[in-house]
Amino acid sequence: MKRIMGITDFKRVMNLFWPVFAEQVLGAAVGVISTAMVSGLSGAAVAGVGLVSALNFVVMNLFIAVSTGTTVMAAQYMGGHDIAAARRAARQSLALVTYIGVTVGILLLAFERPLIEALFGGAERDVLDAARV
Repeated sequence: MKRIMGITDFKRVMNLFWPVFAEQVLGAAVGVISTAMVSGLSGAAVAGVGLVSALNFVVMNLFIAVSTGTTVMAAQYMGGHDIAAARRAARQSLALVTYIGVTVGILLLAFERPLIEALFGGAERDVLDAARV
């Protein structure tokens, strides 16, 4: 069988694989751990955490999209031997993620009740209250 990648290429791919894998595992762990923490309280609490986990998943994917775009841009700059542009892209990405995080956090805090009721209004009142908490 013909080898597709050399040892050096495999090592490079694995160096890119582990951070992405760790990010995905930790993202999934957030939902599992939060559900496990409230599992002893009530069914409504578990359902509320499930509702919020769906919203959390959407917000996390926003950050993943920014990080993926930044990785592509930085890789292009690095391939073109433009280290200054790669650093500039990384700094702008950090600033963008900070801005998005603060903005989304403020909006979610300010509009928590209307947002939860708009997205999950068909749920029972105790589940909505648990999701808000």
